[in-house]
Amino acid sequence: MKKLMICLLLSIVQHAAAGPYKLSTCEKTSITVSDEQAASGKQSLKFIDHPEAKKNGYPHLCLTPAFMDNNTVQFACDLLLDEKATVSIQFRKTPSGKGVLGPQLKIAAGKIACSGESLGSYSPGEWVHLELELRLADGNYTVWAKSSPDSKAQQKKMAFKDPAFSSCTWVGIISSGNTDSTFYLDNLVLKPVE
Repeated sequence: MKKLMICLLLSIVQHAAAGPYKLSTCEKTSITVSDEQAASGKQSLKFIDHPEAKKNGYPHLCLTPAFMDNNTVQFACDLLLDEKATVSIQFRKTPSGKGVLGPQLKIAAGKIACSGESLGSYSPGEWVHLELELRLADGNYTVWAKSSPDSKAQQKKMAFKDPAFSSCTWVGIISSGNTDSTFYLDNLVLKPVE
């Protein structure tokens, strides 16, 4: 089953240059390949959180890219959240919480924010498209959020809050609500910009 899940995950991840990844769950949380929802194709990753999860921030998917050092990097994904889900997408220089933090997206309660700045709103149960272009050598990035296929993308150019964030060795997609909730992830892209 684990081998099948890895093959299916790679079909959902559009660009596998991101390097190794890790799916982390604990009791009463899960990440599975699902055909219940898909932004495109027939499958997505389904994240299930629970208020009795023994660890905060579970479940989560971590990517450990090898190419994100003083490059320009593109990140994109589609998310569909239920009304209770909270998703955090974090870019870090090291995997530990004591490392240097880069951009942080928070999608919850109908609102989309990046590093504390509003990027608009969304409706639970509808797909949200997110993109970031990290310019690591320049110390800044641009983020786009599109809350429905018919809406105009909200865009912001921002500087990294910590100038020490010059490389990215960890990207996490985290269910951070500790509620009885579900969200879906599809069309994940993490690649250097040529």
